[in-house]
Amino acid sequence: MIRDALLLALFAAALTACGGGSSDESGDAGVLGTQETPPPDPVLVKALDISVYSGEIAAANVESWLSLGYTHVIVGTQKASTAKQQLATAVAGGMSVDVYVFLYFTSSMTTQVQNALSIAGGFPVGRIWLDIEADPGSLGVAGITDKIQEAIDACGTMPYGIYTGAWWWNQHMSGSAQFSDAPLWYAWYDDVASLDTWKTQAFGGWSSPAGKQYKGTTTVGGVGVDKNVMWLHVPDSGPALPPGVPSAPTGLSPDGATVTASSTTLTWSNVGATKYQILMQVGSPGAWKYYWTWTTGNASFTVWPQTPGKQYRWRVRGQNAAGWGAWSSWAGFYFP
Repeated sequence: MIRDALLLALFAAALTACGGGSSDESGDAGVLGTQETPPPDPVLVKALDISVYSGEIAAANVESWLSLGYTHVIVGTQKASTAKQQLATAVAGGMSVDVYVFLYFTSSMTTQVQNALSIAGGFPVGRIWLDIEADPGSLGVAGITDKIQEAIDACGTMPYGIYTGAWWWNQHMSGSAQFSDAPLWYAWYDDVASLDTWKTQAFGGWSSPAGKQYKGTTTVGGVGVDKNVMWLHVPDSGPALPPGVPSAPTGLSPDGATVTASSTTLTWSNVGATKYQILMQVGSPGAWKYYWTWTTGNASFTVWPQTPGKQYRWRVRGQNAAGWGAWSSWAGFYFP
């Protein structure tokens, strides 16, 4: 988080996924009833988190983030007006959003969470993250556990997760696995944009994390941010789109082909957009992972697949003055 230096010290170096239940990187949602629809496979995205200390953001900031591959932003709820402006601008620019609430143990957890949820209301927020890193004072493990549970209960039906660091959890919770069924977004400032480091950074009984904050206060696109990687369920279809946006592109190519050259040019139908966003994943059905996101002003884009022997899939959407249109269907190719 972008934190107030007067409220807490810098993180020490030592400093999956829906609702209150856990899920792992494979996207396994458990045994499904005949009427249930499984969630989309999670993809690993580049994410930023911002706060009131980042200030209001502009459309140009969001465009810069997207051009650098950041597709998700987590907004702090310290100040309602700033948080709502940040959420509105990020969503309008085509980013997915979560919120986080910095929890103080000296105040009502229920009230703090409810205030954060009221800020998130009206926006397509995927999850509220409970930021657990404040000084718990004289509370012991049992007292802290009760407080965290109160915050979780206050989330109601809203998907939640826990944000914390090993330094805090091991010191104040004695490494307790009490909440290891909740999605974890953890802080470990090693400047490594990967969750593979979890095998040597694990704590608190969590089998795997939903996200990692790997770089603290820095600047991206002219805004003070923190950098993250995060597993995210990206829905194939979202909320109703505003009128007048471009239709979903069709005629994606290559699709179903084997690409042997070191580069390939993606093409699709021109739907009269002023900008296009391309999302690519690598892997296989049931195990797709985020590869990269690009933006372009043309109905074509050249990419360079990096991993031989892998399948790639991609989709594209267009933007005009009315906003972002719907995503196209997936197209795919094989890179031998």
